[in-house]
Formats: sequence, C-alpha cells, structure tokens
Amino acid sequence: MDGQKLRELREYHGLTQSQVARAAGVSQSIVSDVERGRRLSPEAIEQVVGGLRRSMSPSLVLVRHGAAMRAFLEVNGARDVRVFGSTARGADRWDSDLDIVARFDRPMSLFDVDSLVGTLRRIAGGLPVDLVVETDRTRLRDSDAVPL
Repeated sequence: MDGQKLRELREYHGLTQSQVARAAGVSQSIVSDVERGRRLSPEAIEQVVGGLRRSMSPSLVLVRHGAAMRAFLEVNGARDVRVFGSTARGADRWDSDLDIVARFDRPMSLFDVDSLVGTLRRIAGGLPVDLVVETDRTRLRDSDAVPL
C-alpha cells in the first residue's frame, strides 16, 4: 500500500496519524513519513499498515459508514438488513469481517451478490464484508442478527 492510499484510507475512516501510530506501536512522525512516501524500512511500513488495520474494527466502520451501506443495499432491493456474527455480539476485533444478512425483492445470483459485496467493501474502506441473502428457508434466528 503506498503512502497516498494509506492517508486516504486513514482520513476516510476519520482517524488521526496519532491514533494509527498508537495502534502500530510507532511514533506519529513515522506514520507521517510513510504517508509522504519517504523511504523507510519495509518493516516500518508494515507496522503502520497493521496499525491502520487494527484501528478499523467492523463496529467502528459501521458507526461511520453503516448508513451509507444500508442505503446502498436498499437502493438495490434489500430489506430487513441486519448484521450478525462477532459484530452483532459486540465481540468484533480489528481482524474480524463484517457479516450482513438481507432479504431481497428479487432473486439474487452469485454475480449479483459479488457485485454488491465489492461495493460494500469499498464503502467500508476495504474491510472484508460477507453478504448472506436470506430466504424463507435460510432465515437466521432473530437473536443472531441486529439491524444495520
């Protein structure tokens, strides 16, 4: 990941260089140097990238981008959009993915779902997203999912 992309992703998620630095275990000046493209060791760059990832739990992503994700799904025919898994249980971590379940007004092919997931991932700033299409045969228990 280049420095410009790192800065864009950090800013998209509303994080400061200091927050990323704390999560990475490096100084804020190292984060700044990586973002400006200064030549640093691959290890330092990886630490900063890791710090950014650790600052992006699914719960935090939902706080910032959940409304946009829900609106996108609804425009594409989704209803009863919910989150399940570790995020719904409040047990998500920086390395968790975001699990979403929804019902749709029309049959959804794998290509349809893959396209939606790609856009959801972009809205979520690169966080891995799984989308389950719920039908009457695959209904999750209400206790397993919470509204998005």
